[in-house]
Amino acid sequence: LKGVTVEEVERGHMLAKPGTLQVSESFAVKWKQSKYFTEPLSVGMHLFAAVGLQYRPVTIENIDGDSLVLKADRKIAYAKNGSFLLLKPEGKMRIGGLATII
Repeated sequence: LKGVTVEEVERGHMLAKPGTLQVSESFAVKWKQSKYFTEPLSVGMHLFAAVGLQYRPVTIENIDGDSLVLKADRKIAYAKNGSFLLLKPEGKMRIGGLATII
């Protein structure tokens, strides 16, 4: 990249063709829980979202059946209708399941 300093590029930044990625701190997802993850989800629960090369803390803000609303600590870039893993690092089974953006 020309004219860019090291300080302007942080870990997790992405280069993409305009319009190919969306950026948000809050998003609705369809949840498919791993059969090995037995812990029930609850509003206020803290998890981690593994979105591409980004690994961000998220909090469950709402649960409606298999739909969740997640709030991240900062913006996450993702592909429209993309999927990512939700993880609970301190749990016995770390991978909670798959979240697909609605």
